[in-house]
Amino acid sequence: MSDRRSGGAWSVAADCIDLRTTAGRLDRAADSANDCFAGVVVLAGSLPADTAVVSPGSALEVGRLVGSLSVGSRSLAGLGMRTTLTARSLRWSATAYERADQLRTGTRATLRWAAAPVVGPAVLGGVGVAWVGGYADGGVPGGNARAMATLTELLREHPELTYEVLDLARLIVPGVLAEGRNLFEAQVVSVVAVGMQFGVLRDDRPLTVRPVTPYARPVTRSGRPLTIAGYLDEQGALESDRAGSTDSRVRVHRIVKPDGSAGWVVQVPGTQDWSMTGSSTPSDGTANLRTMAALPSTLYPAIETALRTAMRQAGVPPGREPVMLVGHSQGGIVATRLAQDQRFRSTFRVTSVVTAGSPVSRMALPPSVTSFDVAHSTDVVPRTDAADSPDVLNRYAYDLDPTPEPGDESDLFAVHGARRYAASARRVADPSSTDPNVVAFYGQGAAFFDPSGTATDTVYDFSLQRPPAPPPQPP
Repeated sequence: MSDRRSGGAWSVAADCIDLRTTAGRLDRAADSANDCFAGVVVLAGSLPADTAVVSPGSALEVGRLVGSLSVGSRSLAGLGMRTTLTARSLRWSATAYERADQLRTGTRATLRWAAAPVVGPAVLGGVGVAWVGGYADGGVPGGNARAMATLTELLREHPELTYEVLDLARLIVPGVLAEGRNLFEAQVVSVVAVGMQFGVLRDDRPLTVRPVTPYARPVTRSGRPLTIAGYLDEQGALESDRAGSTDSRVRVHRIVKPDGSAGWVVQVPGTQDWSMTGSSTPSDGTANLRTMAALPSTLYPAIETALRTAMRQAGVPPGREPVMLVGHSQGGIVATRLAQDQRFRSTFRVTSVVTAGSPVSRMALPPSVTSFDVAHSTDVVPRTDAADSPDVLNRYAYDLDPTPEPGDESDLFAVHGARRYAASARRVADPSSTDPNVVAFYGQGAAFFDPSGTATDTVYDFSLQRPPAPPPQPP
């Protein structure tokens, strides 16, 4: 595969806007030509009748000029007509492109569902054979390199098969459509509902939120370039630091430029624990499924508390300065869900979102929020929603081939780390890039970025933890 870009300036919608904008300019040009033509006709009719007698040569020349401007394909009238027809053709083309894109998207989804019962078993069966073969070779469930290598190679060569496998799994789950949810979300809701009947996937204990050392008092840094890749690098360091811990870490930045303008950046933690039994770590498997299903999560109010606390310490009322949410993996899901929430978005003036390796393609954002979504072509995680990136103006999606590293062949999740995504972001989202979407995102989010390192960056860290479950009451 090769890098793919969609959304923003690369979207069909942008092309159609350009076509319609050009059509509008041509319409105005046609109006000008028609006005000129009308003026020529009026001028010709106002010439004195005795001109032909006094100066027959001049009268003949005037008549010839008026005729050339009034009659024929090269006349003003002809120019106006051709320009009008060209404008209409561009509008028809834009409409045709939009309808073709809608048909293509709908057909692809239909075919994917139809193919899942056929392609899915074949893929799962092949992986199963490799897995059993691994046991025959003395492998163990947690470290069966042969099966993992087979699956990794299969999805690397045919990443579209990820969708087929996931569609098959979704066909097995009935899913009940809920108001305001798409079919995918409703099916995940049904999974959560079944799990809760067995005592898992519960999230009913509010999280504790507390400032942590060394940032119990905010620390101000300067001289650090602030870029998309820089935030993802920092996200990777935070996640590595919290590996095996019992809490999640939310980092809040206040960026102040030399001119006094300021913005806030909230770094949302990714998955730290795949447990679905309500462990003390809130960024767990339960949070993954609940946020994918658009169900309430205790992460949302906890992150709001962290941001509100940091703003209060800085003496900045919520809504005065813009906010960008940054998240890797599960953190990108949570960040996008928060940006979807009208109350949170309007309270804190959220304008931008950055996600890396996150399955957010089915999560619509309002036009007031622009997202920069990065996914690796061989990363299974951002494809777990079984959907292509939305081709819309405010979603800048980059499906990239990661730079190969040793171990990629045997580890399906090697390319999923935040550090790997930071490396890809440095390659395609450098502030000096001429890519129109990169230029636009840095321009729209100028308050959050500072490639030169001249801004001050005040950092607030917060620990999020789920309190232990209360002991069972005696009968």
